Amino acid sequence: QISFNVIEMSCKLVVALLFCFVGAASARFWRDEKLAMMEESQLEDDCPRIHRVVDLEKTPHPSFLPPSANIIAPLKFESGACPPGCKPKEIDGLQVIYVVGEKVFIENIPLIVTGCVRV
Repeated sequence: QISFNVIEMSCKLVVALLFCFVGAASARFWRDEKLAMMEESQLEDDCPRIHRVVDLEKTPHPSFLPPSANIIAPLKFESGACPPGCKPKEIDGLQVIYVVGEKVFIENIPLIVTGCVRV
């Protein structure tokens, strides 16, 4: 009976040590992942997106539309921009409604800078 208890306790000790080892390895893995994500986010933080509003009523005719287009909507939108040394990471589309002659057009044009990265 004593040898059975010794074997049982030894097995429990081995299992406990195994759980500790796996737990430590897992914690190290997640710590490394967290550090990598923090470094990546710091790189992105070096290029913060700049708030920029475009007012199409006060600007020259936009180059992304035909010269004879009359814009219906939006006349004002927040496009965003990137600081010097950075470029757009992501650009979302903006739905623009305009008229050419008697035809109405609705186009999704990539105009909204949603994030920047260092060049």
